[in-house]
Amino acid sequence: MRKITITLFLLLCFCFSGQVYAQQSDVSEFLDQSRSQEEAGNIENALDTLFEARTTLSTPSLEVALEYMRLTANHDLSDHYRMAYAMYLWGLSADEISPNRDALEAEIERLQPIADTSQYTAWKKMLKEDNPEIYSSIRSFWNDINYLPTGNYNPRLVEHWRRIDHARETYTADELPPYGTDIRGYYYVKYGKPIQEIPLDTEINPTDIRELGESLNLDARPEGRFRRSSLNSYSFNRSIDFGEVHIWIYKHGETESDTPMALYFREKQNGSIEQITVIDDLIPSTYFSSTETLSLGKIIQMVYYRRLANYLEFAPIYNSMALDNYSSEPARVTMTSGLNFKLRNRAKTKNILKNAPLLASTDRNAVMEIPIDIRQYRVIDEENRPAYITYVNNRPIEAVRFDLFQNIENFQQSEDSLWLEVRPDYLKNYKLRNSLHLRTPDGKLISKSYNNPFLILDEQDDTTPSLSVFEVPYVEKGAKQIFYAELLNRDNDSNPAFDDLTLPKNLRGFGEVEIPQKDHFDIEPGNLLVSDLILGFNKENELLETGPLPFIASTNDTLPEGEPLVVHFEVYQLGLNDEGFSRFEVDYSFSKERGIFNLFGRTIDGISSTIEFEHDSARFSESLEIDSRSLTEGEYKLEMTVTDKITGQEVNRTEAFTILDESDFYLVSSQNES
Repeated sequence: MRKITITLFLLLCFCFSGQVYAQQSDVSEFLDQSRSQEEAGNIENALDTLFEARTTLSTPSLEVALEYMRLTANHDLSDHYRMAYAMYLWGLSADEISPNRDALEAEIERLQPIADTSQYTAWKKMLKEDNPEIYSSIRSFWNDINYLPTGNYNPRLVEHWRRIDHARETYTADELPPYGTDIRGYYYVKYGKPIQEIPLDTEINPTDIRELGESLNLDARPEGRFRRSSLNSYSFNRSIDFGEVHIWIYKHGETESDTPMALYFREKQNGSIEQITVIDDLIPSTYFSSTETLSLGKIIQMVYYRRLANYLEFAPIYNSMALDNYSSEPARVTMTSGLNFKLRNRAKTKNILKNAPLLASTDRNAVMEIPIDIRQYRVIDEENRPAYITYVNNRPIEAVRFDLFQNIENFQQSEDSLWLEVRPDYLKNYKLRNSLHLRTPDGKLISKSYNNPFLILDEQDDTTPSLSVFEVPYVEKGAKQIFYAELLNRDNDSNPAFDDLTLPKNLRGFGEVEIPQKDHFDIEPGNLLVSDLILGFNKENELLETGPLPFIASTNDTLPEGEPLVVHFEVYQLGLNDEGFSRFEVDYSFSKERGIFNLFGRTIDGISSTIEFEHDSARFSESLEIDSRSLTEGEYKLEMTVTDKITGQEVNRTEAFTILDESDFYLVSSQNES
């Protein structure tokens, strides 16, 4: 019996290996045919052949899918981006590892530069253990970083392959894995195209030393730490040359003042390329004397950083070294030596590289930004679950102006008359879309929702926002909310400013804001609860009603002078009497903030009241209009207390707001929200 069992097992293994071999043979045939068609210039036929493989093969082939992606990216075939993404997902949908083992191994290595270490290690482990979950893990990796909220395809995936293609074509000094390029190819795929590329000639001769002394003006500062004789003590009988250096600069951080990230690559004498951490790494350690504050190494450092001082990221280093030489204080060798500057530069550069984003998209950053402002108010929905009324303020007008400038001949953004003339016939092509993605704390997608707000392009006040309102459910502690804004131009004959991007052709503006989902108040049976207060104005103007509330919500708590104030509040879990009615009262009053640091205030005479309510439910909602037209410009605080007359419970809510002159209201409120 045991022999029969072994025989059956071997037979099954033979059959399976035969199926795998047949699959691989079919895959090779499709790939060879596709590559022959590519060499002949028949790219569309090559793609058709690969698509035919998808409909013919019994097992999804990642190798075929990756070849389709490579062709699409290499030849910039934007019309095929959606299919390339679909093919990629198909290639990652097999049930077994064996048919795709080699392709998976290669793909993992290609992903290593943009994946964190733990993710890369997990993929390697899955592959070694023949764990088919590796397919879904790689799919999830790309789904989680797809910044296109519609999800029709993944522009970041296409951009990844376009970077690989550029690296293979451009950085050919070496053939290093995983892309067969020199080390620059690895970093190009990792970070994309630098915002600036700087060549540095490292040759130093006596003229450079003389110019350095003149720039430091040492002779005019006899009280300084160093004299020209300090420089002249070094004899440069021959030039010093460490080879040409290429410096790549990337934006790092959110503000212009953040230090950019720099990568340094040196051409070696044999023609290969090596990476160095900082310029100072070129200088041999023997050039840095431990007993001299102006060593040969420090002189070379100063020459290099003087050459680079016109670039913002290098100027502070050179100035620091120069100021150190001017000092009249006694020199501390350990603090003022070139070696100390080298160590400081290395530490700072390594820290920036350590915090560099793994998945930054240069294409995404090339699209005109749409500023978004989010304001959330805590409420409880009809099913007694915590939720947030969420206002999304979009300001797409600059993106519209920029796109008009690209597509309408003789359009000038500064000419209001032309802006008015253009508006009726062309602006109707634009559409604004808001999206919301709810994600778990570790980034997994929970749900998506969409809204198409009315696109406001106001010539009189171009800061008025286009508004969307979402009711967002409370999901779990630490959950993430990501809001998107997309400006679309539906004119098929129009062209984006950058026609070589991986984004959809009709996308002309993009905005993204991620906020954490804050904790809500506890919902315990019998506890009186009151929502956050939503302040606004223009309650009776139905033409301006937006969202679920019949007034204009002031999401930055700034209100125009002379307008009645509207306060929206909701009360939950009220006590009910024997007849099923709730009874409660609302006390409100205003105080004007004044005095040092706004610590003192005074109640506004006549603007306070107590209102009694009787209602046939334990829930109550009201948009209360208060005649506050007597309030002048200034900062105020509204205090409201809700008291349940049946249970005796009470809840207090306060909200600060600012009254502005009506002529300044929209402009200032826009600046605050932005």
